[in-house]
Amino acid sequence: MGRKVTKIPVAQLAKVEIDAIMNRYIELISENEAKSAPYKAVLRHKVLFLVHLIITRCKASKDNKIQLNTDRLQDVLGNEYNYILATLKEMGIIAIDERYLVGVQCRLISLLDWNVKVEVLSNLKIIEYLEKWEKLNTKAKKTASTELKVVVVDGDIQIIKKEENPLTKDETEFRKRYEESLSYLRLIKEKNEAQEFINTLFSNFNNHSYHYYSSCIQDFDISNLRIFNIDNQGRIYHILTSLPKKLKPLFNIKFQVDIANSHPLLFSKVLINNYKIDIETLKIIYNIKKEEYIRNLHNVTELFCNKLRISDLCVPVDVLKYIYVCSKGMIWDDFASIFKEYTRDEVKIKAFKEIFYPLRDFTEHTEFGRKFIELYPNVYRTIRDMKNLTKLPNLMMRFESRLMKVILNECYARDWKVVNIHDALVFFDIDANSSVKPIDVKIIINDIYRKYFLHPTIHTDMFKDN
Repeated sequence: MGRKVTKIPVAQLAKVEIDAIMNRYIELISENEAKSAPYKAVLRHKVLFLVHLIITRCKASKDNKIQLNTDRLQDVLGNEYNYILATLKEMGIIAIDERYLVGVQCRLISLLDWNVKVEVLSNLKIIEYLEKWEKLNTKAKKTASTELKVVVVDGDIQIIKKEENPLTKDETEFRKRYEESLSYLRLIKEKNEAQEFINTLFSNFNNHSYHYYSSCIQDFDISNLRIFNIDNQGRIYHILTSLPKKLKPLFNIKFQVDIANSHPLLFSKVLINNYKIDIETLKIIYNIKKEEYIRNLHNVTELFCNKLRISDLCVPVDVLKYIYVCSKGMIWDDFASIFKEYTRDEVKIKAFKEIFYPLRDFTEHTEFGRKFIELYPNVYRTIRDMKNLTKLPNLMMRFESRLMKVILNECYARDWKVVNIHDALVFFDIDANSSVKPIDVKIIINDIYRKYFLHPTIHTDMFKDN
């Protein structure tokens, strides 16, 4: 008996025929290579598969940037994969960032032509390619044997090596409670109704955002409610991690609490340690009213001296100012008022890219970097020195993940069903959470953060009446 015919949905370009791609491929090969192109029958399957892979992966990517491992592509498609990518790029269908990322073999690919369609095909060769691709991806998922991790001992941040070990009993229990909570997530509207809501959000359906929003709904499956990955920084990834905020009301989310300016706030702990700032000084600084601080923006040194009842500050004023504005969730306010051409979210993204994340010599030559150095010169020197010792963003992410895990365990001890999205806690609208209120969660967060002399500002988004 022959193999049973299976029909599968294959994503394709709506306005570009496969024949056109193959013909251009053959022209490019003829122009640039002293070799003959493969038979069209063979090439067709490979082009169909790679176009399908790029569309589906880009559709599910929040920023329309994907990485396709070159070794795996070659295992599946042979050397033709590189020529197909070059053809798609030359035809303006995709963009390829030629820069290699540190520690990553492959380049970033983005889909430019969002006129896409889905065809149901009986194509055994594409099924074979897909099965091999998934098998290679599964095989490749492994954890590095040695990494750095952050630990906090007696309030001090320390960096040590992490050896690859099996999960401890506590880690196994934590993961069990986490995935149990995640299993309560539900889409509260029918998919077609949710899709209609998405349709009202977009005037143009031929763009990445529309397809990404649609994939968040159409691909939702309660059988897939699990942790996808826990990275080397301890960050947990699952179906909610990249869910757009506008779609959250479509799910049974009761409320979400998040910590303002989480990473800059956590960096305050490094400053507190380096400058040996005592808890009494911090309490006085944290208790300054936001309105009073704003009134004294041009006399911050005098304000701090008066509050601390001293004639001269022992700690640089920009360091105390940084710690204060982070505690109030105001760290990017100055930048938002100066760079008015950007939205607040854009300010936040650019500031992270130019201050905390880049290499030292890059920060000093960017508009946000220069402004940060002007406002916080001693803070920047500490950031620069920390970058010379370790990967600073990884350090902050690990510290954040550790604190989130402690907070989640406190919630699980109360039998609440909750998961996190990095620095945010998401509570589901179910019976187990009927009595929990945002103020209860804020108390837990504050208690844990204050053990490290940190004073967070906590925001709440309500999705259901409480």
